[in-house]
Amino acid sequence: MYTMNPSMYFIDFMRNRDSGLAIQMLQGGSLFASIEEGRQLMSLYKHVLVAIDLSDEADEVLEKAKSIAEKNQARLTMVHVVEPLSVAYGSDIPLDLTTLQDEITEQARERIARLADSIQLKKGEQHVVYGRPEREVHRIAEESDVDLIVVGSHGRHGLALILGSTSTSILHGANCDVLAVRVGKNNS
Repeated sequence: MYTMNPSMYFIDFMRNRDSGLAIQMLQGGSLFASIEEGRQLMSLYKHVLVAIDLSDEADEVLEKAKSIAEKNQARLTMVHVVEPLSVAYGSDIPLDLTTLQDEITEQARERIARLADSIQLKKGEQHVVYGRPEREVHRIAEESDVDLIVVGSHGRHGLALILGSTSTSILHGANCDVLAVRVGKNNS
């Protein structure tokens, strides 16, 4: 018995969809009865996580992630990770940084809410978490069944490259695809 490659069948179906016919295909007992169902099969990504650092380039990274999510009809989730001040500035500071840390976290929540509003992202799809950025992004990606992480990359060179960056750490520890969006002064 001759069997046709289902993906080739779908591609042919998409080329001829203007005929207005609802063509049905059979693949391994599954029936696909609409263009929409076929498109969902062809989507590369189902859930996109965009990690935002709240820099001036955050809008650019968010727009790229939104575009990818829309083209794939994927769910979009946004995260910002607030690093502990003791990690960012050393643990030798003899001060209680709790109040300052709380203020930083609240400001991050307000900024994330404004960014989310600008693209009509629901409250449940925006997260501000506390911890190490690479660990928290990986955790959220795994818990939420994310298949693409989008993160900004400043394209550092020299010593900054040797010391590493958040986007590099996210790339090397991820269990899914990672897109590093080039941002900053050298972006042309």
